[in-house]
Amino acid sequence: MQSLQWIVERLHADPGRPATHQRIAGGQARSPQDLSRGNDLVRASSAGCALAPTAGVLIAMRALQGVGGALLTPGSLAILQAVFAREDRSAAVGAWSGMGGIAVAIGPVLGGALTQVAPWGWRLAFLLNLPLAAAVGWVARRHVPESRDTTSAGGIDLSGALLAAVGLAGLTFGLTQGPVDGWGPAQLAAVLSGTAALIAFVIVEARTAHPMIPLGLFRSRQFSAANLTTLLVLRRAGRRILLAAAAASESHGPHAHRRR
Repeated sequence: MQSLQWIVERLHADPGRPATHQRIAGGQARSPQDLSRGNDLVRASSAGCALAPTAGVLIAMRALQGVGGALLTPGSLAILQAVFAREDRSAAVGAWSGMGGIAVAIGPVLGGALTQVAPWGWRLAFLLNLPLAAAVGWVARRHVPESRDTTSAGGIDLSGALLAAVGLAGLTFGLTQGPVDGWGPAQLAAVLSGTAALIAFVIVEARTAHPMIPLGLFRSRQFSAANLTTLLVLRRAGRRILLAAAAASESHGPHAHRRR
């Protein structure tokens, strides 16, 4: 169960995500290239997940998937920003969010169905990404225009990105391993250092000229409410995905045949 939790969580707990998001948000990204790089990385790491011989390799490949996702998600939003007129962007982002929600809902169901094929059926869930990534790459090369915010004066907030990465990594490790291994020195140190890093992150963001997350955004009730709602929804979705993965692994996972 511990390995399974890391397999699920490692996708979202990658320390490189803050720096990658900041690069795109700061106008440093070239949308089609970042989209293609992220897509290629997701495709390669998905193949690595499908062929992973051990849980450790699978966790590492999931981490690479997280890096690819960190390029894909903001890169795709940057493309919407560049391609659609201002009056059409809300509808475009709404459609983008809706399709993402559908994918989150369908993913566990489809993955669970694939595990029914054979004891190794869980590998097919990762191989499914390969034709999808190939289609995304083809569309991006043929139809996505080059775009870059040449007027942006913002740089990369390296201090903020580093503090966010340390904070998220520390809390993720401590809160994941603490209930399993006990709250020893390593687990407590991870939680405390992660908390301290996130507090320092807020202080740095309030003082830097080009913050990764402008704190003034949270003065907007709509922005704060939307982020809080997203946090609650993703928290529930993450719990369900973990439980679904645990059930599938118990019945048809890579070690299920050994129990039979």
